[in-house]
Amino acid sequence: MGTPYQINSIWPMKNEINSPNRFFVSKPIVEETIDKVKSLKQDIIAIYHSHPSTLAIPSRIDIINHLDKSVDMVIISFKENDPIMKWYRIIGGTYKERPFLII
Repeated sequence: MGTPYQINSIWPMKNEINSPNRFFVSKPIVEETIDKVKSLKQDIIAIYHSHPSTLAIPSRIDIINHLDKSVDMVIISFKENDPIMKWYRIIGGTYKERPFLII
């Protein structure tokens, strides 16, 4: 229902702390990326990251650091042999899984 979102581009960002357990991108880099997206008249509908050794479920830290509640969260887990991707809406300190379709 509603207007379906379509992903037309992906904007990868480098982990500035080079850690397998934590991910950090500085505010200037985030702002620069957002400016590039806006200059192309695109919207940010989700931010993705991976969980190399845990399930594709938002952690407490994921939820705390997810500042823009209008943007969804996508997590790709590499815990199992085949990667698992889940899409979430972060609401009031918790999360709700959302359906998505890859075509």
